This record gives sequence, structure tokens and C-alpha cells, in this order.
Amino acid sequence: MLKIEICCGHLEAARTAIHVGADRLELCSALTLGGLTPNPSFIRQIKAESDTPMMVLIRPREGHFHYTQQEKYLYVKEIEASIEAGADGLVVGALTADGDIDLPFLHDILKHTNGLPVTFHRAFDFVNEPLVALQQLMDMGVQRLLTSGQQPSAWEGRTLIKSLTETANEQLIVMPGAGIHQDNIHELRTFCGSHEVHLSAKKRIESTLPHHPFDIDYWTVDERIVKKVSNLKRI
Repeated sequence: MLKIEICCGHLEAARTAIHVGADRLELCSALTLGGLTPNPSFIRQIKAESDTPMMVLIRPREGHFHYTQQEKYLYVKEIEASIEAGADGLVVGALTADGDIDLPFLHDILKHTNGLPVTFHRAFDFVNEPLVALQQLMDMGVQRLLTSGQQPSAWEGRTLIKSLTETANEQLIVMPGAGIHQDNIHELRTFCGSHEVHLSAKKRIESTLPHHPFDIDYWTVDERIVKKVSNLKRI
């Protein structure tokens, strides 16, 4: 059966995803920036309300994934704070300036995860040699890879995702993400041989204020989308 992971950027989104039966959550903040590390209080609140597994994104800033030594120090501190708050797993990723996986830093990251499951996130979509990078992740014991197949959407990257899935051969879970919805999820999983998928299932909440000079709309999880996707899990 297909597992559905929903990306949740705030409390309302997480509660909606849990209510409609998400198999797992990825907690983050600032979805419009591609996701940043969430506040530990957010993690604690969801942990107190539900036993739905929570993967927590660790990303100390927006932008590229090549981190300075000072940022790496902060990265590890955010891992420790997230684990203390109740994270069931961690979503991480770091690259060198040349576009390879930062193996020494990833090794350091894994030493601080307390044995929790680890997903390598879409930093992978910027690596130079994806099949080489996949083998490196498997050799280091990373449990899961989130990828769009180095394309803007998982559907566009489906050929690479299929190749990665076949190469991993269940030693690592290759989880498609980006642009997945009820109209393409069945065909995508069938083509790629995927057992898990990742989506934000989002809808825009518009401000009701009559006059405002700034963009204060926000995104949350659309209950209807998650229900439709969940209904396809057994097909």
C-alpha cells in the first residue's frame, strides 16, 4: 500500500493532514522559501496531539545547500533541538560548492540523529551525478531520499526517479515529491514503482482585510486533496 507524507508548514496544516489520515508528516516552516526548520514548540504541540510519525526538516536558511562552518554548527543545534522536542525522524541535506553531497558533514549529521530515520531532501536534485550520490547515501545508511528527479516536478523527473528506485532496490526508499496531486499520483507511482510519495496538498488562504500593501495570504493543507489522494492508496 502506498504511504502518503504531507508537508506541513504550521499547526493548522498539520492538524488537517492528521485529521484526513496522512501516514506521515514532514514539519517545516516558511514553505514559500522551500521550507525551513520549524520551531520546537510546533513539534511539541503536534507530538502532544497525535501519534502520526513526524519527520522534521532541518534547514537553517533559504537558498543553496552549501553551508559555512558557522551554519553547520547551527544545523547540528537545530537537529538537537528538534529531537528534544519529539521529532520521529529528520530531513536533511547538504552539498559542496561543486554540487556533490557534503559527505564529511553528512557523516557528522548522522552522528547527531540518535539513530532516528533520516531522509535526504531535494538538495539531491542539484547533485552532478545522481546515481553516484544515491550510492553514497545508501553506503551511509540514509533511509529515504526525497527527489523530483532533478526536474521542476516529479512527473517531469519520473524517468530518473524510476532509475533511482530500481538501483536502490529497497536498500533505500526513493520518495517522489513536487507537483504530485490526485490526477497524476497513480500513474506516477505505477511508472516509478514508488511505495511512498510526498506532497504539500496546499491551498491558498487569502486575507479578508480590505486594504493591505503587503502579501499576507498564506498556504495550508487542502483537506479535499488529501482525501482524494488517500482514496487512491489502495488502487
